[in-house]
Amino acid sequence: MRILAADDDPISLRLLVHALETLGHDVTPAASGTQAWATFETAPFPVVVSDWMMPDLDGLQFCRRIREVGTPNYAYVILLSSQSERADRLHALEAGVDDFLSKPLDRAELAARLVIARRINYWESSLRAANNELLLTSQLLAAQADELERMRAEAERLATYDAMTNVFSRRAWFEHPPATFRSMAIVDVDHFKEINDRFGHPVGDVVLASVAERLTRAVGPLGTVGRVGGEEFGIAFHCEFERAVELCERCIEAFAEPVACPDEDPIGVTVSIGLAGRPAAVAVDGLIAHLYRIADRALYRAKAEGRNRLSVTAIAA
Repeated sequence: MRILAADDDPISLRLLVHALETLGHDVTPAASGTQAWATFETAPFPVVVSDWMMPDLDGLQFCRRIREVGTPNYAYVILLSSQSERADRLHALEAGVDDFLSKPLDRAELAARLVIARRINYWESSLRAANNELLLTSQLLAAQADELERMRAEAERLATYDAMTNVFSRRAWFEHPPATFRSMAIVDVDHFKEINDRFGHPVGDVVLASVAERLTRAVGPLGTVGRVGGEEFGIAFHCEFERAVELCERCIEAFAEPVACPDEDPIGVTVSIGLAGRPAAVAVDGLIAHLYRIADRALYRAKAEGRNRLSVTAIAA
């Protein structure tokens, strides 16, 4: 082991270094507590054997400094002293001293104490390595948990929102709490097949995204927009029926301006809307399906009457 040996008495230091080297250790001598601390600061040692009583910086003060600054690996400190008072030794243990050797030095006892020091350092380094491995494992698990949560949130988002239009998906829209529905509108893009056939599906996708954005902006917080079919959108209104009628008319007006498409001239788009009010007699469990049927019938009337218009069923039968 690498051992720092400190003693202000030259003869005692030579005897200590010789004993340690005879036991096969790599020894660095220090002729004072101050020199020992300067040496230790440069390169911490796993074992320190120091005289207790030194004039400038005694062994106890040296040990305190080691414990205060901390080291990457544990430093096992053995104090050499002729002091045998119980109070003194308890005071030294509180300061961080690990073991004691009495003067004059007994080589057999020194060898036995160094075996203990090696064992303590081995278990301390093993424990540190295990703790580091546990820390890395916990960090990896935390990162995996974060990734799983991100994937769960993304999956939930994909299940909730239509990827193309960024409004509620069909499933999410139909699962919208029915207690909040005051009325329901079904919106259909007029002659959408002709848009796809003439300009291609990528342009059709741009049109659908624009339709969703314009509907959402038109109804604001009073309506929840969802894509319920290819070119069909639903709006659940959370306001009085008369206000829902006004908002549906605003939705039709939202398409007064053509839809801008990349690499194409602006495309004129219109929508037809069927609106159904919520009847008090219909049970909550069947409300969504009931309103959807009535709004869908109103939508077909709007189409039959020439499209680009609103057809209303105020009280669904």
